[in-house]
Amino acid sequence: MSFEDDIKYTDAHIVFKEHPDHVSLLFQVSKCPHRCKNCHTPELQEDIGKHLTLEVLRDYIVKYYNAIGNVIFFGGNQHKEQFVELLKLCKDFGLKTTLWTGDDNIDEDIKMYLNYLKTGLYIEELGALGTPGTNQKYIDLKTGKDIVINA
Repeated sequence: MSFEDDIKYTDAHIVFKEHPDHVSLLFQVSKCPHRCKNCHTPELQEDIGKHLTLEVLRDYIVKYYNAIGNVIFFGGNQHKEQFVELLKLCKDFGLKTTLWTGDDNIDEDIKMYLNYLKTGLYIEELGALGTPGTNQKYIDLKTGKDIVINA
C-alpha cells in the first residue's frame, strides 16, 4: 500500500520505561505539527527521516516479535489513513499499541486500534507527564484508568 505523504520516522528502538509492564518497540515519528515550547524532541518537528511503510513496520515487528508486547508511536497520527493501517498491522501480530501525542482530539477511527493513549501539549508551566498539575494524560483506553509513569 502506498500513500501520497507517508509517515516518516527518525528512529526505532526497544524501550522499557515509556509504558509500564511492557517492553515496547518505539518509533519516533517526525513532522509533529504542535511546536510545543521547550519540546522534549524538537527535531521531530522537522520533515526528516525514513518512510514508515507497512513493509518497514512488518520487518521491525518480525525482528523483535519475541521481545516486545507493545508498539509505541511517539507522534504519528498526522496521516490518519496510513496510521490506521500501521495500527491494524500491529494488531494482526497480537501486539498492543500506544500513541504519544500532543493532540487532545484523536479520531475515533484511530482510538479503536489503540490500547493506550498519551495526550496533551507540553506546557512548561504545567510540567510534563507525571508532574502534579500537568495537562498531559496517559490512559488505558479499555479501562479509562490513568497510567502512571515513574521518572
